[in-house]
Amino acid sequence: MQVRKLKTIVKTLQAFNYHTASKLEKPETDFRLLELYPASASLPSNSRPSTAEPPDNASKPQHGNSPKSNNTMPSKDTPPPLLCRLFTTPLTNPSTTPFKALSYVWGSDATPHSINVISTLPNGTVTTLSLRITSSLHTALLHLRDPDVPITIWIDQLCIDQSNPAEKSAQVSLMGKIYSAASQVLVWLGPASQNSDSVMQLWAAVGQEVRDMGIERYYTKEGWPLLHDIMSNTDPSDPETRQYQALLQKHAPDFAAQIRDGSIKSWFERPWFTRAWVTQEFCLCPDTVFVCGDQKLDVDLVMLAGQILSYSTLLLVRPPYSLTVEELSSLDDPTADFFSCRKRRRGYETKTGDGKGDTLFVLLKKMFVGRETYAKVWRDRVYSLLGLAVDAEALGIRPDYGDLWGEEKTVEIMTDVARRMITNDYSKRVDVLCYSGFPKVVPGLPSWVPDWKTNTVKSYYQVQEVVDPHYFAACGEGNLEVQVVPSWSTRVLGLGGFWVDTVDMLPPGDGKEVWSDVHRWDGPRLMGYLRQVGALLEAAISRPSNPYGSDERRLEAIWRVPIADTWDDRSAGVRASRELKVDVQFRQAVEAMLYDIWMKTTTAEPAEAQRIMDEFNWDERMRKDELGAKYRQCMASGGGNKKPFLTTKGYVGMGPPDMEVGDVVVVFCGGRIPFVVRQLPAKEDGRKTFLFVGEAFCDGIMDGEAAIEENRGDFFLE
Repeated sequence: MQVRKLKTIVKTLQAFNYHTASKLEKPETDFRLLELYPASASLPSNSRPSTAEPPDNASKPQHGNSPKSNNTMPSKDTPPPLLCRLFTTPLTNPSTTPFKALSYVWGSDATPHSINVISTLPNGTVTTLSLRITSSLHTALLHLRDPDVPITIWIDQLCIDQSNPAEKSAQVSLMGKIYSAASQVLVWLGPASQNSDSVMQLWAAVGQEVRDMGIERYYTKEGWPLLHDIMSNTDPSDPETRQYQALLQKHAPDFAAQIRDGSIKSWFERPWFTRAWVTQEFCLCPDTVFVCGDQKLDVDLVMLAGQILSYSTLLLVRPPYSLTVEELSSLDDPTADFFSCRKRRRGYETKTGDGKGDTLFVLLKKMFVGRETYAKVWRDRVYSLLGLAVDAEALGIRPDYGDLWGEEKTVEIMTDVARRMITNDYSKRVDVLCYSGFPKVVPGLPSWVPDWKTNTVKSYYQVQEVVDPHYFAACGEGNLEVQVVPSWSTRVLGLGGFWVDTVDMLPPGDGKEVWSDVHRWDGPRLMGYLRQVGALLEAAISRPSNPYGSDERRLEAIWRVPIADTWDDRSAGVRASRELKVDVQFRQAVEAMLYDIWMKTTTAEPAEAQRIMDEFNWDERMRKDELGAKYRQCMASGGGNKKPFLTTKGYVGMGPPDMEVGDVVVVFCGGRIPFVVRQLPAKEDGRKTFLFVGEAFCDGIMDGEAAIEENRGDFFLE
């Protein structure tokens, strides 16, 4: 319909009804698009919004009463009302006009605003209907509509009948394809505030300079180590390294100013970055832009600029900037996981890089482990990623919005998803269990099912399989495929594996004061953890059996267990070893932590205290990197939220916080690391089942030593 004709339409605004005004006949294959008209095509002044309440099948607030319509005329400063039309089209041929797709935050479910929809009713009447919308969408559309020409756009809130569970389930299944088909995705971050214009301009300027350097050509498996050397200034004589370091120096003042005034922190804290649905919306379209207020920029420029920011920290803590550790640590950059998902998906689409893309399990880890990600409907934590997951078809998961708020339905869906990820032939990942610990937010879940809550605790075993080799194989190299054992209930998971040993001793008390949330600078708590490991090792030495084969190897547990035998080498995890001087770093860390404790508790006379400080010479040791900083960091990463244990045979390790004496250390086929389970009372028919407790590290069995036939068995987890 031509824009100039819209003003000639005279109508009385009634409430919009999807069934009569824009029925989607084939929701499995077709979808709606919205044509948003410019401000110049708004309704004539004699039109009034209807005061009629929406019918039951129309869009309306989910909580509270419908807001009252505003029948007053807009003031001179009030923008003209929003005007659009909705039309349907097959996804295989989404009209001849390219369309954009919107990624935004719904916010409150309340719908105090409306958009006027030009509609053709079944009887052929052309009319304008009023469709209620949220405040966040209303603000976004006012900013995004073009002043002169219509734009065609897909918006979930308007293009899906949210009150129709069947249509919603079908359309959610198509969302990945919709965002892939869009000519551009608009990521609406919100109106300008807290100096966001300057932040957007800084991202654009710095990102473009990095792009002009050609840095993106290093984004390959072979190129990453070279790029790491450039960014780390490994060879200051290298021309590209000098160019990169010059960029750091050039933009350090800009970053320092915007960190100090909180601008960048505020930008990172915008709600969009915490919404589950935005992940696939962000990753599927090559042309994706951030829109914040009136500023717009290519999202990939933010990634490139962010690399400069992350490698500027050493400059920023020094004069003339002298930013504090608190100011820098407050910059919790939420974009890295988004860009990781985006890069992997683009590689999958274009068959570049390794071309494999991310599975659903990997996406769930990226978006819910150790980060703030939310979804109003719990099952959307899974559904929001299906369009991005390369194994979505193999998993066979179909969105189901029946019984939306029912706990039993949520448990059924989350259990089914976990089972499919563990047992499907495409991926078969038993390490899904690494994220199945307690406490669970969703009541009634089986012990082995992850709930994927916000800030799910990460596993100590983190391997970037795209670029790094595995260094543990507790199940043995010959048992790397998951062995699924048929069970009698969908709530029971049967797995083949190996019985390792029974937990015989734990630290006194609950131990939480030393092993929970360990920070690398917290000397007293780290030393408390080491003392617990040492006490268990002493108890092991006093026993006649030695599963390690030699006293020398058993004593290595003192420095292997606290870091889960994992060493951070050039940003990749590798096996800890004497060759890497991990034992030396351990001793240096102990000396530094004991000194730190002494400094905080000493009652020595000033002269004596000064003599000890001069003798230790903290600054000189720091300059020479002789304070065991890397060991303390690995300890915080590997030992955090883990409890040391000793088994009956004398193995020393660490396990989940909820483990108890009598629990069993097991290794499942396909499992790189061991787990802890708790045997439950036998069923009336004699069947034995186990409660899943959590992941574990057990020194001495991480290379398959316990994966022998006499230990083999089936384990049924409830």
